Amino acid sequence: MIKKITLIVILLVIYSISTAFTVDFRYRLELASRAIYADDSFNLTLRAKPTLSSRTRLFENTLSASFQPILSLNRDLEFDFEVYRLWLRYSTISFDYRIGKQHFNLGPAQLLRSLRWFDLVDPEDFFEDTPGVNALSVRHFTGNTSIWLWLILSEAKIKGLEFYPSEEDQVEFGGRVDFPFLNGYIGLNTHYRPEIRHDILDSPDEYRFGLDGRWDFEAGFWFEAVSSFIGNGGDEEYSFLTLGRDYSRFGITATAEHQIITPVTFIDRDFFSARINQTSALTASHSLGVLDKLTGSVYYEHKTDDIAVIVSWQRTYDHLILNLGVFSYPNNPGSLYS
Repeated sequence: MIKKITLIVILLVIYSISTAFTVDFRYRLELASRAIYADDSFNLTLRAKPTLSSRTRLFENTLSASFQPILSLNRDLEFDFEVYRLWLRYSTISFDYRIGKQHFNLGPAQLLRSLRWFDLVDPEDFFEDTPGVNALSVRHFTGNTSIWLWLILSEAKIKGLEFYPSEEDQVEFGGRVDFPFLNGYIGLNTHYRPEIRHDILDSPDEYRFGLDGRWDFEAGFWFEAVSSFIGNGGDEEYSFLTLGRDYSRFGITATAEHQIITPVTFIDRDFFSARINQTSALTASHSLGVLDKLTGSVYYEHKTDDIAVIVSWQRTYDHLILNLGVFSYPNNPGSLYS
């Protein structure tokens, strides 16, 4: 109910602004189709993603808004409509305020993201769609340092790398600070969930902390480290660690990442031995002329010896993108790629 009221208020504000000020409107339409054949079954999806955005000057600053729904149709002629993004933003030289359904992305990792707190982006998904969060966010920029604070209205479903979903309509909050460090940068992250749907404990809270950094020398290097603490009498703690680097030569760009998931924190001596799982990923891409790009990816899970392989070819025109891929995923529901 609260989310519906918020969306209605944003739409009313957008309409009021458009009638009171000189507004620059822009419209974009993305049409896409995806066909997948696997395990002797065929799946077809048709999708339309229109985007209506507006911008106007207000008190020497900028007021902007965006509305982006998704309309989809599958092979069984089942129609679906959802509000994908809907936000209102007020921007100054050093501040950015945004309210509505938006996308949060933290950290430098690309394939095995330990800081994937708020999205479900699959790096191998051509659409790259992910549910947004209903939030109020504030960013402050000073020099090369940025401060980011947010309030999120929770939903009773998993978002990102969470073992337990939040309780419905709770106010979660957190923030991020990143600043230059040794010719790169360091980011500090935190997030608090007041009530989660735990299997045993009665609606405990969760404290989450993250540290990330990136440096570029001859090759890029980055890391993401996350620890979570379950409160209200629980002793459950878990941590994620991602190490990654990339390198380009002879027209080939390769990215490698390794992730460790463990039920203990980084201060425990058995962090590397008590792991739940660890996964290695490697992806490489090569441009075949101006229009074509060939990409191959391999994911290996050490605990189960599961291997996922994806190879894709993409051709890009001015207003059209064609993507053809073949893949082999393990038939294991517990696998990262299955």
